[in-house]
Amino acid sequence: MNDSENILMTQLNRIEVKMDALTGSLNKVSDRLSRLEAKVEAQDNINKKVDELWAMKNQGVGIKTIFAWLIPLLLSMYGIYIK
Repeated sequence: MNDSENILMTQLNRIEVKMDALTGSLNKVSDRLSRLEAKVEAQDNINKKVDELWAMKNQGVGIKTIFAWLIPLLLSMYGIYIK
């Protein structure tokens, strides 16, 4: 091999090493992204469950309010009709 071929081979080897390093970095970034996506999905599931609990709580408050009005009304009507 002559000098120019040696220089080209050396440069190609350097490029290959850089490409390998970039591939490793890309793999690390992909792994991190996958973990972050999994965390986001888990957080979304938690948020959905919290929203469902808030909805159930609001329904319970609504039902409680209805009974808070209904029971005194029924007692008043019962008192009026007994007299």
